[in-house]
Amino acid sequence: MLHGQIRPVRDSFVRHLASLVLEDGHISSLEKNLLQLLASTLAVRLPPLV
Repeated sequence: MLHGQIRPVRDSFVRHLASLVLEDGHISSLEKNLLQLLASTLAVRLPPLV
């Protein structure tokens, strides 16, 4: 479903998920790996996780 969306929608979705993960100021390796997997699956770039 999501993979069929236009790229800006997929980019926005991944950016939003990344902001939720970073909300507490800490990102675990599991969270980072899941975000990387999702971004790769949706063929979008993962935003900086700082």
